Amino acid sequence: MRHRPSTMSLKNVVIVNDFAHVEGGASQVALSSAIGLAGRNISVKLLTGVGPVDPELERHGVEVYCCDQYDILGDPNRARAVLQGIWNSKAAHELKNILDWCDPASTVVHLHSWTKALSSSVVQMTLKKRYKLLCTLHDYFTVCPNGTLYRFHSKQTCDFRPLSGACLANNCDRRRNYLHKLYRLVRHGIQCTLGRVPRGIEHFVFVSDFSKNILISYLPDQCQCFLVANPIEVEYSKPVDVACNDACVVIGRFSEEKGILPFLEKMQGRGLKVILVGDGECRNDISRVYPFAEITGWVDRPGLNRYLDRARVLVFPSLWYETQGLAVLEAAARGVPALVSDACAARDFVINQITGMHFKGGDFDDLALKLDLMKNDMFVRALGQSAYTHYWEHPCTRDRHTSELIAVYSAVLKGKASSYGGN
Repeated sequence: MRHRPSTMSLKNVVIVNDFAHVEGGASQVALSSAIGLAGRNISVKLLTGVGPVDPELERHGVEVYCCDQYDILGDPNRARAVLQGIWNSKAAHELKNILDWCDPASTVVHLHSWTKALSSSVVQMTLKKRYKLLCTLHDYFTVCPNGTLYRFHSKQTCDFRPLSGACLANNCDRRRNYLHKLYRLVRHGIQCTLGRVPRGIEHFVFVSDFSKNILISYLPDQCQCFLVANPIEVEYSKPVDVACNDACVVIGRFSEEKGILPFLEKMQGRGLKVILVGDGECRNDISRVYPFAEITGWVDRPGLNRYLDRARVLVFPSLWYETQGLAVLEAAARGVPALVSDACAARDFVINQITGMHFKGGDFDDLALKLDLMKNDMFVRALGQSAYTHYWEHPCTRDRHTSELIAVYSAVLKGKASSYGGN
């Protein structure tokens, strides 16, 4: 084993994430933080399961170790996918090789995502090698077999204790096949025992108070908890004059738990355009049943800004808890107010009737009523201006995110008492 001289100062960060490119919110944050940390002269090593590798990483000096595997859902060899999802030995071996060249006293392993390719084998290896491990809770997979605390068949959030009798008996999986639920239960059981998730992890990052309040009772009693809001990459520009626009914009993945279909049902004949920025499994149903909605597919940052420039309001109709909701902040940075469910984490980032509005979660009649209020030009303009001002008073930049992470890493290495703070 080759270790550098022992020190208590931060020198290395090993970031663990399923993907080597931006595939979703967790990957966006993981890769952005890797680039930000490398820019502060910290040695950053990124372990991933799935390529291709974003060229920006290597351009900024991030060392990337990619296992060159399929993600579990995309692997044509289903037997291999099942085994990899339960226990990814290759990822654990690759992580061991990385850690053999680091010093535990000056290194933090930061876990972002592991359920789509890497498995909890990476957690076991980190703990076995006695490195400090920090886990950002981008979703609910740490405690919930399907990762959402949501029952897809009954279309409601789940209040069953994970792995309780009620949990075991309920077919809550989105794929409507109990065999898939059984697979998730087996994987979760291995994760809890061999992988030691979450009981072996002592340090957690939450991205919202909302998700913290849901998850905290499931985590080890003596764990350290930190709040670090996710970064977004937006440039400062003048705010959109939303009162001149007539489009409701939804950003993200089109799936059942996102509430997109009942939202569109209420939008028929309401006199507002609908722009859906993103893609997902509901796209064909949307095109067939709600042809009035403009679907853009996934777009780059300039493309997203162009659609936000046409927005009167961002709508966030999610039925599941979420953990943050970056689209709300992206809209606020452009001066676009948001209408969000009060039953999801996005509500933490909207001051009701000041920077946007809340509607009762799952009540799409209430959503429609709030949209009607936003037809008032003076009201919606005031909301947009306030959203813009509040965002830019404390912008969620990569630089700010990096500074907060370094402070957390230092506290973890020094063994300081639990801290929970942020915005």
